[in-house]
Amino acid sequence: GRVAQATVSGVAGAPFLLGLAVPGDVTSVSGVVGLNWLTGPLQAVVASGVLGSNGRRTVTLTVPNDPALRGAVFVWQAVQVESGAGRIVLSNAVPLILGG
Repeated sequence: GRVAQATVSGVAGAPFLLGLAVPGDVTSVSGVVGLNWLTGPLQAVVASGVLGSNGRRTVTLTVPNDPALRGAVFVWQAVQVESGAGRIVLSNAVPLILGG
């Protein structure tokens, strides 16, 4: 297989979740900053943790060497809790297109 990487950026020390999904309709969530892109039929939390002192964390996933995945389109999206600001923030969606 190959690897796919995503870097989550935000407030240093903020807890985060990183999701991966087949794209679906974009929605808003009451009380949350940003738009929710993880609304498709297939969704998964692929990583969680705390952002480093530089406000970043890079996540690496192994993509199976499966021909059925060739050309598949997903989106990454992170959610963070900014405790100092008292809010939940969704990142922009970042496309992940699996090549061959």
